[in-house]
Amino acid sequence: MKTIPNTASFSDVKSFASTLYFDVIEVDIGFELWHDESYKGGFPSLAALIETLNVFISLDEDARAEALAAAKRRVQEAMEQAQQRHNSLNTLLAGATEAAIMQDGNVIGLCRSIQRAGLTIEVAGELTAEGAPVNLCSFRLSRSVKNLKAAQFTSLYSPRMHEGFLFYVK
Repeated sequence: MKTIPNTASFSDVKSFASTLYFDVIEVDIGFELWHDESYKGGFPSLAALIETLNVFISLDEDARAEALAAAKRRVQEAMEQAQQRHNSLNTLLAGATEAAIMQDGNVIGLCRSIQRAGLTIEVAGELTAEGAPVNLCSFRLSRSVKNLKAAQFTSLYSPRMHEGFLFYVK
């Protein structure tokens, strides 16, 4: 933990204080500590000012450590949620095979699906920030050899899940 040594000069103390966005002013009776336009106290000696600034430094470092720990927790939770979604998607698509995605009799893409040929899948045109599908369209699936060959040269549609709903994105 960084602290201001008791032997620090006034210019060093002023420099340390500025890193915490404080201003130190030398006055007739000692020193004043300001934060923006807010008066934080008067100090008769440089040692008293240093002691107070060391408290603020400690509080600032504690706040930064807490913020870092909270950020790490949020990242870990997001990773765990992504892993859960991935696992549930893999479970849902166990045994899935490739299928050509058809629109008006033409092959427009390829996906892995458990749906039988002739049935439809939902394809999202967009996703919200939370991953919810927007502008859903239904497309028929085909597993004919001819259509599967044609689908090899098209876009791959990836499966996604949102709140238990399976859909695909391009």
